[in-house]
Amino acid sequence: MNVRTTIFTLCAFLLPAAAARGALTLNVESVQLAPGETGFIEVFFTELPPAQRERLVAYSVGLDLISQGGITFGPGPLLGEPTAHPFVFAPGTPIDDTGSGPTRIRAASAILTEPVNITDNMGLLRVPVTVARGAPQQRGAVAFVLTGGLTEFSDDVGNTIEFVPVNGAIETGGEVPEPSATLLAAACGLAALARRRRQRTRTAP
Repeated sequence: MNVRTTIFTLCAFLLPAAAARGALTLNVESVQLAPGETGFIEVFFTELPPAQRERLVAYSVGLDLISQGGITFGPGPLLGEPTAHPFVFAPGTPIDDTGSGPTRIRAASAILTEPVNITDNMGLLRVPVTVARGAPQQRGAVAFVLTGGLTEFSDDVGNTIEFVPVNGAIETGGEVPEPSATLLAAACGLAALARRRRQRTRTAP
């Protein structure tokens, strides 16, 4: 049994515990671009049933672009509403730039209206990406920043909404990562989320 098969077997064993409660995965798309080409990636949710009622009122998203050079976020504006996924908030809700640049995205948005129930495929953000002419063939990572509250979701009473991050990639040659690899990463993350929930339950007074 190879390492990939072993990991998949372990995650498949643990996944039902997460599925029993339902869970959110937070995804950033992977794209393949040629040198000199500009494209877009979107940040969006998938929801594992049974669905929960999250009551979202505010979020922040942090993304870092890690590459060998020649791949950047842009051109501006760097932040926009998603178009391939329904926006989680009402159209026209401002998305604030809290410190974005060529290799990082820092965005935040909030509402003062009724809380929103997150449903499968809802989107948060659309970001342009450009590959410079002469950029080396590579796979640049687009990774969520999970420290300092830079990727966080809050409900209407101040609780943090849990999620499993699934990072993306920018391909300048070769193939975009296989969907099976992305699903494997999500399955492992969901299993870890289930373990954290069980630990909190056991330690609660």
